[in-house]
Amino acid sequence: MLCSTSRVWFALLCCAACGKVGSSSGQLPDAAAGGAGDEQTRGTVHVTVLDPAGTGNPASNADVVFVDPGGAVHRVKTDLAGKASAEVAIGASLTTVVMTAGGNGPQYQLYTVLDTRPDDDITLGMKSADTTTLGTFSISFPALANAAFYSVSSPCGSLSVQATAGAAPSAGLPMLAECKQDTMELVIVARDGNGAPLGSIDVPDVKVKINGTFAVSGPYQGLVSLNASYANVNPVITKLQVARFLPDENGVVDAALASSINPTTVLGVTGGAAAKAHILTTAGKSLTTTQLIHQDVPGNTVTYGFDLSTKLLPWLALPTYDVDAHKIIVPIDTTGTSHDATDLFQTGIRYSRTDANNTTAAFAWTVYGASIADVTLPALPDDLAALLPIGSDSLGTSGAVAFDAASVPGYDTVRQAPTAAIFNYTGGRLADPNVRITRNVIFRPL
Repeated sequence: MLCSTSRVWFALLCCAACGKVGSSSGQLPDAAAGGAGDEQTRGTVHVTVLDPAGTGNPASNADVVFVDPGGAVHRVKTDLAGKASAEVAIGASLTTVVMTAGGNGPQYQLYTVLDTRPDDDITLGMKSADTTTLGTFSISFPALANAAFYSVSSPCGSLSVQATAGAAPSAGLPMLAECKQDTMELVIVARDGNGAPLGSIDVPDVKVKINGTFAVSGPYQGLVSLNASYANVNPVITKLQVARFLPDENGVVDAALASSINPTTVLGVTGGAAAKAHILTTAGKSLTTTQLIHQDVPGNTVTYGFDLSTKLLPWLALPTYDVDAHKIIVPIDTTGTSHDATDLFQTGIRYSRTDANNTTAAFAWTVYGASIADVTLPALPDDLAALLPIGSDSLGTSGAVAFDAASVPGYDTVRQAPTAAIFNYTGGRLADPNVRITRNVIFRPL
């Protein structure tokens, strides 16, 4: 069975730039249209709009609406390459509208990017990951006495291999275009019938050959026990878990979930030995309000931990929508958290509308900004204003997510490709293995 990082929290349960994020009273102010103190100059903002279906093809003839901080509206259309531009005031928002054919009616994908800057060259949408199977990389390895099964790392996720009496274990590692590597660190962990690790083999710098073979000679090594200590754990936290992955966040995993939460909570997790390891700390305030703290560490690390209150970003509850104000309201709670700034914040709303002919139009409106805040949807020209949610619409899922990555200087960088940034920094395969994420139900575009 192929496993992924994003399932660990649920399966085991059934610093960057600093700045004031907001008050601890619960609600944040509306997202600002322009940065405070910015001189109101003008400049050209460029945008490329891609097919919402993830083909990577340009979305031509799409509407692009720029709204200056002063309220002036500029409307353009994308060309055959999906590109458009306009000269706008600093801090303008841009909104793109793409309509595609749906099963029972049209589907509208709307993106809004807040607080743009002159010379921005923004891409909205992204090409879906290439999941083409290139082949398999077959490995064989020695058996270990009393092992019931083996966890095997792969660039494309970990696999579970059942032990067979009298037979040497083997596995075919699937190699997909999106995750195939030229070399990999191969980790094998032998486990008993309860899943407890018994021993491990670590082979660095294995050359991957599509449809090739590799024989692991062993021997099995001892285990590594990690002691993770978390200080200043606030009582609002109801779940705390540490997971240790080998050799990275897509590899084999062992985890420990706190049975009780204390101001200082210590968790111990034992797993295989490897050159590299990845630690994922998951803190939960509710089933839908969680935070993830990712960090790479040397594989022989046995002591780990930090002051949790200095690492957590604000908690995000499920957003609601104020129809009259055209506002997405993002409830936040800063109890027991830091006041660190985020690199990128995403929220949005899904809704549908059925007309008199029983045709249903589906809408997904995704908004990107620098800071966690309530968002008032921007004004649209008269012939597009009907796309705004109305009281009779059927409101669907909404959500919010924000991250702070060690390698990202800030919003100016990730604003250029926010759709891809959310995927790359909050998904299962991280562009930066040292990232903090706060989220509820993550809103995904259509």
